[in-house]
Amino acid sequence: MPDSKPFWASRTIWANLIMVAGVILETTGVTDVMNAETQEVAIGAIMGVVNLILRFVSKTPVTLTKE
Repeated sequence: MPDSKPFWASRTIWANLIMVAGVILETTGVTDVMNAETQEVAIGAIMGVVNLILRFVSKTPVTLTKE
């Protein structure tokens, strides 16, 4: 794809990686901000909104390698 970008330049991928890191920290006990039920609902809602926003502002496809 001529107008593609490498995966590491994707805001959507970075947002999801940050959220995964937060979930890992919370579930392993490194951070203890909210209980499991609240965490489940909050993460689902936040990621839903973030991914919707990023889907509307994303214009360039992502590839694993830049050719």
